[in-house]
Amino acid sequence: MVHFTAEEKAAITGLWGKVNVEEAGGEALGRLLVVYPWTQRFFDSFGNLSSASAIMGNPKVKAHGKKVLTSFGEAIKNLDNLKGAFAKLSELHCDKLHVDPENFRKPWKKDQGLQKVKDEEGESEEDIFSDWLGITSKLPDTMVHFTTEEKAAVASLWTKVNVEVVGGESLARLLIVYPWTQRFFDSFGNLCSESAIMGNPKVKAHGRKVLNSFGNAIKHMDDLKGTFADLSELHCDKLHVDPENFRLLGNMILIVLATHFSKEFTPQMQAAWQKLTNAVANALAHKLLVVYPWTQRFFESFGNLPSADDIMGNAKVKARDNKVLDSFTEGLKYVDHLQGVFSLLSELHCKNLHVSPENIRRSFSVLPDTFTAATQTDTMPNKALITGFWSKVKVDEVGAEALGRLLVVYPWTQRFFEHFGDLSTADAVLGNAKVKAHGKKVLDSFSNGVQHLDDLKGTFAQLSELHCDKLHVDPENFRLLGNVLVVVLARHHGSEFTPVLQAEFQKVVAGVANALAHRYH
Repeated sequence: MVHFTAEEKAAITGLWGKVNVEEAGGEALGRLLVVYPWTQRFFDSFGNLSSASAIMGNPKVKAHGKKVLTSFGEAIKNLDNLKGAFAKLSELHCDKLHVDPENFRKPWKKDQGLQKVKDEEGESEEDIFSDWLGITSKLPDTMVHFTTEEKAAVASLWTKVNVEVVGGESLARLLIVYPWTQRFFDSFGNLCSESAIMGNPKVKAHGRKVLNSFGNAIKHMDDLKGTFADLSELHCDKLHVDPENFRLLGNMILIVLATHFSKEFTPQMQAAWQKLTNAVANALAHKLLVVYPWTQRFFESFGNLPSADDIMGNAKVKARDNKVLDSFTEGLKYVDHLQGVFSLLSELHCKNLHVSPENIRRSFSVLPDTFTAATQTDTMPNKALITGFWSKVKVDEVGAEALGRLLVVYPWTQRFFEHFGDLSTADAVLGNAKVKAHGKKVLDSFSNGVQHLDDLKGTFAQLSELHCDKLHVDPENFRLLGNVLVVVLARHHGSEFTPVLQAEFQKVVAGVANALAHRYH
């Protein structure tokens, strides 16, 4: 869905002409394997990957890195047809190798490879990075293709959807579960509580409007970019909406569909709708001008910010930059107590300013996740609400379904369960005895976490060591499983799974995912 201007194309090709493909490719792949060690799982045949020096000196890593970047060079020649340029590689990596698409995004950080190449003609590093981020962050997203079966599944459920009800409820859940999104709806009046939001006529009306637009997408699934071009321009260029919000809203739509259509919302149906909501989010976000321009919304008092030069020369930006880094320096002194160090800042940014936690990740994109997690700390989950509801959950049934749906909706996760036997179809996965047994085991561990919400890190310490140090599981999988679990709970408990309850469970699944990934931090 990405679109490149003539200026962006010129900047990208100009810089590419100065890149040493062999050196940059080898280093980029090497850094991927060092910084994100779970990605090593796809390179078992490469020999010694036991240390950073072993990886960076490994000839197979260097050779494959060169091969990867050579393919990337082909993309630069075909910026208007990335889908076609990568069609065969997409089929290989997705259908046959089951590579997590998140891995495609990971090598391309500002502190790697391309940072070394200086622009001799005076273009600022910020402009270059912005242009390069356009291509490196969007490559996987241009590959979306809907099969005839997926289109039929989506369309069949859509005919049963009450747009007014589902639209209003989806938007309301977004505002309740992710309260920082309320910042874009200041004109909607009272949004101070769940009942106020759920009963707000402006929320209902706008939710219906949103879902009507979504219905238009279902009619044009082969041209989502064109379908959402005007809305993309409005939300990105004028309203400066964080594109992460589009993804979150897509997740809310899935939750609401699960509560309304418990029987029809099968794993196959969820997979098709998940694919569509992600594609719509990408289409809405495709028109981006600077690196993360929507973050400017929080700095409207800083004056003129129309260009990279204006931003980099802005005195208030520089002063705030120093203030942010001073806080970070304070964190470095107390790395074992980051939650305490950032507790006041967390309260300020989450409760008062309603800053999207995704923005905090972006500002520290080259730093360990431990720091960003500390600054995003929200209030503890409501223990009474969580444990009271959890006592009604059928752990065996929900655990089996959650793991089964994970393997169906995100098929690359099957790579970690190759010894489970037949996982070739949704029916095979959901009927697989080993999947059911392991799903129960997973949810038993989750139940243990529910009983120890004050010490998730300690509760999951051994499992974190197992999954991170020994199994090299991508921590993104923990988050995906948490999201699937929330969908399953919504499907099983319907209206009882209220937005407030969902908000509390989102905190729990996020906390468990972070605890399981702790060893990587």
